[in-house]
Amino acid sequence: TDHKPQTTNHRPQTTNPRPQTTNRNPHPTKQQVGERPFECQDPTRVVPCASPSYPHRETRLTCAIWKTPEGFCANDWNRACSCADTEACPLECEGTTTCLNKPPTGTGHVVEATVRPAIRCEVPGWLDTNSDLNVYWHGVKTTLSHWYAPSEPVVTKVEPSSTPYTGGGMLTIHGANFGPEHAWEGGGKGAIIIEGKSMSGVCLAPRFVGPEMLVCKAAPLSANQHEVDATLMTVDVNVIVATSPGKRSRVNSAGALKFSSVPSYFTCKVSVATQRDKNTCFTCCRSACMVDEVAAGATRGGATFTHCDTACYSYCGFT
Repeated sequence: TDHKPQTTNHRPQTTNPRPQTTNRNPHPTKQQVGERPFECQDPTRVVPCASPSYPHRETRLTCAIWKTPEGFCANDWNRACSCADTEACPLECEGTTTCLNKPPTGTGHVVEATVRPAIRCEVPGWLDTNSDLNVYWHGVKTTLSHWYAPSEPVVTKVEPSSTPYTGGGMLTIHGANFGPEHAWEGGGKGAIIIEGKSMSGVCLAPRFVGPEMLVCKAAPLSANQHEVDATLMTVDVNVIVATSPGKRSRVNSAGALKFSSVPSYFTCKVSVATQRDKNTCFTCCRSACMVDEVAAGATRGGATFTHCDTACYSYCGFT
């Protein structure tokens, strides 16, 4: 059973270094009075440096005491209590019964305090991997090196649920753990992948909106043989978010996406190994394209043949 945390006037300040940013000082070798925040000038380095004007700043986390030392009631070791050692604990123990918090001595005890003090902090989703955790307590700094590793990205929804097979449709991906932000900047390793049974493409122009939202422009359906739904004319794929080579979201129904209005010729096998393979693909493609055009009412008229020839030359790798 968790107990309410004890009130304290000394809240721990826990920080996590934020990735370095560009120094805005046009003359980085010159330091002006007041340019560097006072808190970042501490020579002992026991004061958190969280000022946004300092490029090597730390990110101050929001923390609270989560658990306090816990013992057991003197008259019943099955009942936990969080009062100070040997003090009466009427709310958790009955009457004036005291709470025992110290390790037992002798042979008359069968249980000892098992819950250690703990604090819980909220960690933003844009922090970098392998960051240090600095804990400041009464002027003493404790560092846990390479402590932080973000969780795997999670995709909870993709909007809209379908996009044209030609690509270019804007997609919004909802979820969690999409940081750090710099993974989506120039040279970053962040990527939004559109993956299906017969394709794996990268979403174009990905943009980091926040640790729970990304936007990008859908890539076109790859010129390859796919399982096309003959009734809906769709191809099922999945959206995957990768923030680094080892951090990818899992394939699930929440990341499902459909390519819509897919022509029937996307069921034709594409092979560019030989001219014969290309010709076989073209025959299949042209036949499927003509069937689609007739089913749609042959609205292109005399341009139907030209349309199908152009589409199939491209699909089968002639151009």
